[in-house]
Amino acid sequence: MQVLKKEPVVLNMPDGMDWTVDDTAFHCRQDGEVLIDCQGSELLRHLARRNDLPGLEQVAEACAESKSRVDLHPTRQRIVVHE
Repeated sequence: MQVLKKEPVVLNMPDGMDWTVDDTAFHCRQDGEVLIDCQGSELLRHLARRNDLPGLEQVAEACAESKSRVDLHPTRQRIVVHE
């Protein structure tokens, strides 16, 4: 619901998550190890399939509807969804 209201959401992800992402495919900017301002829905769908996380698919759908962007913080194991 927060994603649809365009409120920031922080998702803490599980250990062992595969963070492999082509930053150019999802229109991200790189800042050190962090990928910022990525195309939210497509990136989350990619990560959901790669890691067998169907709940992440639901967040991806909300991102598509709200046109949210995503930041990836692999070393902190979190995803930040924002406007």
